Amino acid sequence: MDEFLARVAFLIGLPRDGALALRNLETMRGPAGLLCRLRIGADERVPAVRPEVLLPIAAATLGGARAERLLALQQAMMLELRWVVGLSSDGRLQLSTADWLHEPAAAVEALDVGQLLGLSALRELDVDAG
Repeated sequence: MDEFLARVAFLIGLPRDGALALRNLETMRGPAGLLCRLRIGADERVPAVRPEVLLPIAAATLGGARAERLLALQQAMMLELRWVVGLSSDGRLQLSTADWLHEPAAAVEALDVGQLLGLSALRELDVDAG
C-alpha cells in the first residue's frame, strides 16, 4: 500500500512523504478548490482506494426543492458515473466513487473527476463553492 500511495502522491505533485498524509486520510485541496481525500481499502495486501470529495454544505441545511435536486443528482451520478452522494463524518455532503480503484493513475483521475462533479453538484444545489 505504501508504494501505491507514494505513486499517487507523485502523480498529484506531492512530495514522496505526502503518501503518509494520504494514508492518514488527511484532506487536501483539489485543483477545483474542493477538499478531497482517499479512503484506503481494508485489505492492504490488495491496494485499493476510494476517492472522496467533500462539499462545503451540511446535509441538514437541505430541504424542499434543494433536497429533490439532491436526490435527482444522486440518481444521475450513480447510474451514469458510478459516483455516490453521501455524508462525511462531519455531516457535510460528500462524493465518492462507488468502486474501489486499484491503480494509482485511476485514483488520481477520479480525484480530478470528483472535483468537477463537486462543482457541478454545488451549481445544481445553488451553493457557493466558498
